[in-house]
Amino acid sequence: MKIEMPPPRETVDEMRKQVLRSIGRTEAEVKRDAALGLKVDFFLSSITPFSKFMTLEEIVAWLTRFRETSQNSVERIGIRDLEKWRVEEGTGNIRHESGKFFSIEGVRIQMKNREVASWCQPIINQPEVGILGIIVKKIDGLYYFLMQAKTEPGNIDGYLISPTVQATKSNYTKVHGGRFPPFVEFFLNRRKDGRRSIYEGLQSEEGARFWKKNNLNVILEVDEGEFDEIPPEFCWMTLYQLKQLLLRDNFVNVCARSVLSCLP
Repeated sequence: MKIEMPPPRETVDEMRKQVLRSIGRTEAEVKRDAALGLKVDFFLSSITPFSKFMTLEEIVAWLTRFRETSQNSVERIGIRDLEKWRVEEGTGNIRHESGKFFSIEGVRIQMKNREVASWCQPIINQPEVGILGIIVKKIDGLYYFLMQAKTEPGNIDGYLISPTVQATKSNYTKVHGGRFPPFVEFFLNRRKDGRRSIYEGLQSEEGARFWKKNNLNVILEVDEGEFDEIPPEFCWMTLYQLKQLLLRDNFVNVCARSVLSCLP
């Protein structure tokens, strides 16, 4: 694989000076104002086309390989044919036998100032706070984002670029009996480990489909020397590369977009 050589540190430092001059600030002011420093750092990552890791074209090829070699098979079946899921007598709600994950329930809505005054619909009730998290680190003056190629059954193209961690509580407590989601322990233990949460806050899920659902969005910074070895379904990207990928249809999933929107 051809890797684009990263720029010399002097080039990044010069770009930083140009950014500071353009906004009328000095390096001394940035050191005193942590919030301003983060804004400058992430802006620098958003305008820098080169990378220490993959080029933009190589990232596209990386995701395409997952799509083309996927062994996943998804078949639409009847609700009553689902394993471990049941339709409750009386309510008609759909629930998992564990009582975890989510349920699908019916609601009747009455509302003023909408297209219609009243309607009925199914809604997903998932009273768990999920984790949507992106790990970032600064290398040679540039912030990089650890993103994941993740497949989900409803995706149009199978694999999409997703946050480092995208997990419900039922996922990371392994109610399904499967694997522990990669990197989730760093978000669960972020305070114990003394890591820097650049952003951390509850954000509402899409209210037309979820009943009062929140996710914890986290942007977590790690040291430059951490995570040099990552699984093949993960990739370090600059914010510039992510912005370019956001312009492409069906490349970056909605969970990644949600976390990226929380950048300072």
